[in-house]
Amino acid sequence: MVICILILIRIREKEKRKSLLLIKSLCYTKFIGTQQGEHCAGSAFYFVGNCATAQSFLMCNRTFYGNEGVDMLKIKNYVRPESLEEAYKLNQKKSSCILGGMLWLKMGNRNVGTAIDLSGLGLNEITETEEEFQIGAMTPLRDLEIHKGLAKYTNGAMKESLRHIVGVQFRNRATVGGSIFGRYGFSDVLTMFLAMDIEVELYKRGRVSLEEFAAEKPDRDILVRLIVKKNPARMAYISQRNSSTDFPVLTCAVSIKEDGDVKVAVGACPFRAKLVEDKEKILKGFLNMQALEKEKAACDFALYAKEQVRTAGNMRASKEYRSLLVQVLVKRTLLKAGGENGN
Repeated sequence: MVICILILIRIREKEKRKSLLLIKSLCYTKFIGTQQGEHCAGSAFYFVGNCATAQSFLMCNRTFYGNEGVDMLKIKNYVRPESLEEAYKLNQKKSSCILGGMLWLKMGNRNVGTAIDLSGLGLNEITETEEEFQIGAMTPLRDLEIHKGLAKYTNGAMKESLRHIVGVQFRNRATVGGSIFGRYGFSDVLTMFLAMDIEVELYKRGRVSLEEFAAEKPDRDILVRLIVKKNPARMAYISQRNSSTDFPVLTCAVSIKEDGDVKVAVGACPFRAKLVEDKEKILKGFLNMQALEKEKAACDFALYAKEQVRTAGNMRASKEYRSLLVQVLVKRTLLKAGGENGN
């Protein structure tokens, strides 16, 4: 597939901003193997490498009609704010948009008045103290995946929740802020974090629990960072996929604290992840149970979760299949976190 892009770039030195007047992404299959197609592809690579000094460039002068191409993203102004206050003010307009890794945004068909890039505000770091982890909103998913402190604290569950997300190149660009603020139904990241003791820090609103934040609709505030409290717990994560790097069919994360508190999060059903509250106290004292008792408790709670979790069908799985998966994955994840083999 050859990708032909028409981009006009205007650089204003005084304001030190780049205004992307128009971005069009057009995908074609009919030019594969043709001289014109090879010329367009070669020009594309040349332009991408030299776009910083280009005033304007038309890679392919062919006129395209009908359904040969689809407009994907148009950005009028690009701004790299110097403070969160500046970013917040810019984001109050409905036409404005906070940029993360742009991996999902670029796939949409929308007009953006002002694209706000937070990459210059130092929000791409993970800070660990004795009491907590502070994860900046611009931190790439790959940094979470390879962070030794998070790996040790979560018993490897953090890495497990991330390693199937497309590929390493994708995870190097995708940000934790985009994954959490987007509240995507397919998000492995949201499922994993819901099972942990986490607060999100918003610029104006301050700190709120992730569970409360995830249940709300997106607003115009800015997600600054996530705060992970280091409460000792055993954790596990399991997902079901039709293929290794596809979107999940269902996700499940479990954390079991030493005081007996158990959190079970289920996502990709295909709605956004939610916690399954143990109102029946089925898992009370789960870590202190014998193997057979754990097995029974896990089976009982899995059946209870199946009744509580709302599922639906889509191109990846039917409603009935997902309901069965809820029962299977909840049981397996509980036993895995509790130190037993989940089968």
